[in-house]
Amino acid sequence: MSKKLRMEIGLGLLILTGAVVLAYMAIKVKSIDIGKGVAIDCLFDNASGIVKDSAVMIAGVKIGTVDKIAVDFNRAKMTLRVNPAAQLRADATATIRSKGLLGEKFIEISPQSKDAPLLADGAVIENTVTPMEIDQVIGEIGPLFTSMESDMEPIGKSLGKVASELAKAIEENEGELGPMITDLRQLLSAFNGAVEKNEQRLAPMLANMDRLLADSRYIVANRRNDITQLITNLSVISQEISDNYLSLTDEMKKLVVNMSDASESFPSAVKNLDAMSQKTAKTIDMLNNILAKVQDVDGKTIRKLLQEEGVTINIGSY
Repeated sequence: MSKKLRMEIGLGLLILTGAVVLAYMAIKVKSIDIGKGVAIDCLFDNASGIVKDSAVMIAGVKIGTVDKIAVDFNRAKMTLRVNPAAQLRADATATIRSKGLLGEKFIEISPQSKDAPLLADGAVIENTVTPMEIDQVIGEIGPLFTSMESDMEPIGKSLGKVASELAKAIEENEGELGPMITDLRQLLSAFNGAVEKNEQRLAPMLANMDRLLADSRYIVANRRNDITQLITNLSVISQEISDNYLSLTDEMKKLVVNMSDASESFPSAVKNLDAMSQKTAKTIDMLNNILAKVQDVDGKTIRKLLQEEGVTINIGSY
């Protein structure tokens, strides 16, 4: 066998092997995508450009394809073949989207919670959103413009009337408007002159303002978390003040009433204290007089007095 023949046979075997490998991989991928997926049905108002094998995605990640499209009375019924690892739940929402303005259509699944039950094979997604097509939008806007045209007609007439009256007023007061316009021009000219004269002063001020703005942006960028926390704390404090406002108001009212009552009873309390102090002074004077008299009485007199009353006591022991 010649060398050239052997090379041709080897090249043919290599090509044949590559074709077999590619066919095997295609069949394998097809079986993974469709054969082992979970079939989920969903109903849309219209297919909106979705075709068989259109992608099914969650957050931009492909999880399956559209297996079948059929008609269920007046709605489009689509059977999605989805990877079980996606774990779609009963409260998920299916929406028809497009990749870009004129890109191909796909179905986006939006999970809602992690607590809802998982969708089994053959289950139905109840929550679906069908986008409005451009022709439908035009069909909706057409009657709106028609109704607006009839509504705008009296407005247009009113504006025309106002414009004509304004033009008439300008013609009648043209002599007065001329000096006003001249003064306005002079004012603008003076303002421009002032700006030109102070341009050198304004330039550093503007530069300082630019630096201030740059510093502010830098502070906000680097202290964003602290600023956010400060705003959150202020919101919490404001909410607490708002919640406790009524109770604080009631407490303040009670305090004012109590202070008013105390201020009214204070003079009478002062009078009572004065009377009590006078009575106490008289009592002290009486006690002093009694003690003075008792000191003048000797022991024999006290013993005689007590014996007359039938009491025996030894005064000398004290």
